[in-house]
Amino acid sequence: MGDIGIRLQLRKSWVFESGSYVRWSFLLRTGFMATNLHMNSQTQAIASDCRTNASDGELLGAKKSDFALAFSIEHPDILQHYEHAKVKAKALSQMSDVYTSRLILHTTAEVKKFGGNETEAQGQLFTNLGGGVIRQRSLLSEAAGEDNAKPLLGWTIVGHSWKLYAAVGVGNTLVSPIHIFGPLPGCSCSTSNHEEIFKLLRIVAQVKTWAKEDYWPWFKEKVLEPMKK
Repeated sequence: MGDIGIRLQLRKSWVFESGSYVRWSFLLRTGFMATNLHMNSQTQAIASDCRTNASDGELLGAKKSDFALAFSIEHPDILQHYEHAKVKAKALSQMSDVYTSRLILHTTAEVKKFGGNETEAQGQLFTNLGGGVIRQRSLLSEAAGEDNAKPLLGWTIVGHSWKLYAAVGVGNTLVSPIHIFGPLPGCSCSTSNHEEIFKLLRIVAQVKTWAKEDYWPWFKEKVLEPMKK
């Protein structure tokens, strides 16, 4: 498979570093080394059928996604699956936007400026990741598959600080629990100095490898191929 394209839903596209503003999105562009980079400045909401409940059963409030990584529509193998899903009017992601709902999102991020509220960023990210797991379960159910949903990844980015989390679905029903793990050990880093930036780029590259070699083959086999039948 060719390079993974990156699609940006940005509300805040800058982080403060060493007295000047630096595009944090450049770090993801560099780490993924994507030839097909798609940018969109529109923050988008999560679909109502992918909303999640807190552990006490309370429905979490409507949340919006700042940023997401999707498989590129410009890769021919991926495009044919997108086109087939479009014909069948199938949503492949947890987003409410008609176009973005037809993209396969594997990693998301919630961004706050320096001094921003990390708890709020976590709440937004966890709701987004949970919605992604719910969408997977719905698609697996339609494909008559019995597999558990695949883990999804996401960052909170608050000023310099980057923290990586994983959402793991336990069970394969729409109401089965979803657990969020993180910050993942060894994956927290910063853009405050060159050493930390290079560490971040290595982590981003590892996420790319996971998406390309693990998540995409699984999604293709378990969701997209059965959709053609």
